[in-house]
Amino acid sequence: MTCSLPLLIQKPLNDFFISKATAVVSNAPGPRIRTKICGQEMIQGIGFPPFLGDLGVGICTNSVANNVTVCISADKALVEDTKEVILIYERHFEKFINDYKPK
Repeated sequence: MTCSLPLLIQKPLNDFFISKATAVVSNAPGPRIRTKICGQEMIQGIGFPPFLGDLGVGICTNSVANNVTVCISADKALVEDTKEVILIYERHFEKFINDYKPK
């Protein structure tokens, strides 16, 4: 069972929360095994997080057959150095991987 607010309430509420956000992070898990689409083997996925309002940064992780792809998008008008976003993400991701390796 799902419940939905009337559009008259939903839109202002969405606009309010969107105006408070600075980034969106999305995870799109794909198939755990390599899959064929139209006869072609899918070895990698790509995705982009939805951009609503004036969000400055979007990060989407996508996995296919235990391979992870990270897509980062940034609004150049709001994020001056977009390459810095990638470097910061890489540092934190590497730290996450190293901190949570099975011991």
